[in-house]
Amino acid sequence: MYFYIYDSFLQDKKYVKTISEIEARLIDLSIQGRSSKLNILNDMREMIVDAVKHGAETVVVLGDDKTVSRAVNTVASVDATLGIIPIGGGTHTLAEHLGIPYGLAACDILSKRIRERIDVGKISGGNFVIFYAKSLSRDIKIVSPDNAYAITPISPQTEIYLCNFRPLEVQLEIGARASFFMPQDGRFELIVHSPMHQSLINK
Repeated sequence: MYFYIYDSFLQDKKYVKTISEIEARLIDLSIQGRSSKLNILNDMREMIVDAVKHGAETVVVLGDDKTVSRAVNTVASVDATLGIIPIGGGTHTLAEHLGIPYGLAACDILSKRIRERIDVGKISGGNFVIFYAKSLSRDIKIVSPDNAYAITPISPQTEIYLCNFRPLEVQLEIGARASFFMPQDGRFELIVHSPMHQSLINK
């Protein structure tokens, strides 16, 4: 059973035609299901938990990267599969990395019912990370099943990323791009990056 969550910005009239086409295509493909629209009065977590409790096996998010990130925090903790239909003017980086096309064409990908497991990380505050997390602090503590350690950059301009996929704004050597970023290898990568120097630590 499918459960569809529409981000609140999709209520704008400029998306009416696209949403109608998507919903018609879902019916054609026999993958329609319950749906809910986000607004200031409802909570995404409660919506997902309730849907799974009532039999939803796949939670499909219609929106951009921000919408997906919010959904991941709940879907990662319940027995459900996450699907994505990228739509809207925001970024769709995760969908692009996963090979999911924008808008209507994503319905056909969803209909194939091919499920893949990818790594999910957890950061302080209990939030889950599926793409990458950028440290907002000069000090970062890494905790893994093997050990725990802290990193303190020498330069105040240094940025630290905990990555499942390579951040597009960070340029790496071709070998590093190809060798390290595999979202199904059971580990995340740590990038220590600065305007003058960058390195990649594989843990």
